[in-house]
Amino acid sequence: MNRFERKIFLPILLSTTLLAHNLQLHYDLGRKHFTSTFEMYVEDKLGYTFWFMDIDYNNPVNGFKNASLAYGEFFRYFAISRTRQLYFTIQYNDGLTNSFSFNPVWLAGIQAPILKLPCEILLRKEVGTRGLTFQVTFVWFYDFERFEISGYIDIWNTGDGYPKNRLAFMSEPQFWYKVSPSIYLGGEIEISTNFSGAWTKDRNFQKDKLFIIPTVGLKWVF
Repeated sequence: MNRFERKIFLPILLSTTLLAHNLQLHYDLGRKHFTSTFEMYVEDKLGYTFWFMDIDYNNPVNGFKNASLAYGEFFRYFAISRTRQLYFTIQYNDGLTNSFSFNPVWLAGIQAPILKLPCEILLRKEVGTRGLTFQVTFVWFYDFERFEISGYIDIWNTGDGYPKNRLAFMSEPQFWYKVSPSIYLGGEIEISTNFSGAWTKDRNFQKDKLFIIPTVGLKWVF
């Protein structure tokens, strides 16, 4: 599992909660390593804040795989309507590996409901590249008593980034079974094209190729 553009923030689920967080542990069936994810959501009078941090464990040392990648995204939303249906958002993405750092990405734009789903229209600036690009994000969440389905779709143009001048797509639907109010079993499926993080142990990244990479996971909500 590789979440360089991951956007699983759930304003539908958390709109009545002032503070919520969870810890996830996934085993990536394509890349053959574990990834841990911590997510936090905080609501206040002006809007809400969401951030997450991913850590991949794929650095072999003495027969054990320790941390090899850290990646996080920070989202701040300011309500610009009394009903809290319309938001202005500023976002920041950044990360590093044992060998190199990623280009940070700044995003800003508007979130509004389309067909009752949160939709974001964003301007995107990847540090170290020329000009601005765009991004569109959709988020969904459904709760069926013992089952939970959530996820997002990101569509962006790469501009001067990698791969150059491509339309990129990424989605990570998650499927969870509630063992208890705090413990969930399930996983996710990473579906992408022209997302430079889409590689597996035996299948290197290729432009315009559709990658489908599943995980199995455990989530603790607290």
